[in-house]
Amino acid sequence: MGKGYPYNGEVFAHPQGGTEHLVGYCINGQQYLGKPPVYPDENPDDSPEYREGKKKSVIVNTYERSPAARLLCIDHHGAVCAICGFDFGRVYGAECEGMIHVHHLKMISEVDNEYMIDPVEDLRPVCPNCHMVLHSKKDGCYTIEDVKKMLE
Repeated sequence: MGKGYPYNGEVFAHPQGGTEHLVGYCINGQQYLGKPPVYPDENPDDSPEYREGKKKSVIVNTYERSPAARLLCIDHHGAVCAICGFDFGRVYGAECEGMIHVHHLKMISEVDNEYMIDPVEDLRPVCPNCHMVLHSKKDGCYTIEDVKKMLE
């Protein structure tokens, strides 16, 4: 790493007498404002043209989830967001009845192995918007209580 090295990482501000805070990030030496992308397809494109549809491969780890545990979670808690109360069936009609994401209170990626899950105690139904916010924390995951406070 030396002169001309294409930096990849976060950029922080250090105001005099203030608290250090994230202001942007770099990818291959190019600076961008705001939070780094959460998903691989959100990486910036510096092209002046707006193109989509190019196929690319992305390698990620996936963790198996139990469809039966998901159903038991929804059966117990209902298909209503545990954070904001959104109900797809009520808003969009019968065709969308029962649609909901299911959030693991403990991130599967932190367990690092197959484990037994209790669908009632370990899972909660959340809408896609709240689910994205839960997983938007830089290090780890917000709690359901954290996101509820954000809505107050």
